[in-house]
Amino acid sequence: MKDLKDVVEGGLCLGCGLCTINPDKRDTAVKIDYKNNCGHIVPVDFDLLSPNTKAGFEICPGKGYDINSRAKDYELGPYFHLDLGHYDQLAVVSGVGSLYQKNASSSGIMIAIAQYLIERKLVDKAIVTKFTYGDRGVQTKTYASNNLVELLDSQGSKYCPVDLSELIEDLKTNRSNESYVFIGTPCQIAGLRKMQDSVCDLNIKYFIGNFCGGFKSFNNLRRLISMHGIKPQNVDFFRFRGGGQPGSMEIRSEAKKVNVAYPEYVKTTGYSKLKRCHLCVDATAELADFACGDAWLKEYEGKEPTSIVMTRNNHATEILNNMEREKGITVGNISEENVIKSQKGNISTKKYRQRGRMKLYNILGIKTPFLKEGFHINNKINLKLELNVLFGHKVKFIAEKLGVFKLFYYRKGILRKIMFRIFKDNYN
Repeated sequence: MKDLKDVVEGGLCLGCGLCTINPDKRDTAVKIDYKNNCGHIVPVDFDLLSPNTKAGFEICPGKGYDINSRAKDYELGPYFHLDLGHYDQLAVVSGVGSLYQKNASSSGIMIAIAQYLIERKLVDKAIVTKFTYGDRGVQTKTYASNNLVELLDSQGSKYCPVDLSELIEDLKTNRSNESYVFIGTPCQIAGLRKMQDSVCDLNIKYFIGNFCGGFKSFNNLRRLISMHGIKPQNVDFFRFRGGGQPGSMEIRSEAKKVNVAYPEYVKTTGYSKLKRCHLCVDATAELADFACGDAWLKEYEGKEPTSIVMTRNNHATEILNNMEREKGITVGNISEENVIKSQKGNISTKKYRQRGRMKLYNILGIKTPFLKEGFHINNKINLKLELNVLFGHKVKFIAEKLGVFKLFYYRKGILRKIMFRIFKDNYN
């Protein structure tokens, strides 16, 4: 990866819009637009010699970054495990309260932490993302607020690209002394941290990240809606996951309501995760101050919604412990082994299989991001498996475009069993 053009042409853009930071008002600006074939916004107009384009490339998470080295730069630690990154404390959290749990994907701890930071005047506002609805169908909107109702309105997983460009422009244009906590994905956090390091300080004081297995394009989102007999422009409520743990996808229009349990709907379209998500080594938001995810462990099944919270520095640990004393949440200990076990599939594909995937892509001449650390480099690789996965993704995508994917993967599809036997490992 040598410039922004490489990122776009290599299919590594994540649709985050951070490249539009455009710090030099006198020079050519980077412009973005929605591309149907990508299913998200991408940079479409930029001058490779412009300082703005170079700044956009500098902070672009799509190009890759030294995840472990940067964690040290941010003084995260002191403990380290290659599968989990640097951390200060591993905790399992419950008892957050029904107000926060009602629409959350898990325990509601992420918004609870953000609200606590606001109440204690450690920040002025939280930056969050919600879904919006209209003629363009379901879209995302990222905004800053200190209103609890507005923060709760953002709850629920966003398994799609999130365009941060309008938020960045607003924060950059309307400079104030306000400070923020940001809630988002590992790649967004990596890009925003880099932006604050070298381009523009947005006064984001804390980062809360979710454990992440990747996300799919808006083409997938629209297909999920239309396959249930609803036009995307008629949707007045959508969520990928929420309403408790493990939660459900919900789609509502004036005429119809659909509710499908998570993860039952995940494999019902032929769209795979974004290419850059397949080539990601960050399973647990390693550059966040607070990293939160589901406790997918048998001992927590059927109990009150429970989350794993990794605090990655001493200050974050103090905040979580203060919340236990002041807010009555339950904070218990959890071992490295059990955190890894709870995220076994995600960690396996990102940390252990990544070397084989990168090698295969390089053999095939497929562009890859800059990844030199953050995954296992001495483990045995299985090129046959990775080739099977890559081929499976292509077959599913073609089947989706031809309108015959349901024959392969719907529950009653006549070819489902055959295709599952052939491509049983092709989902990660």
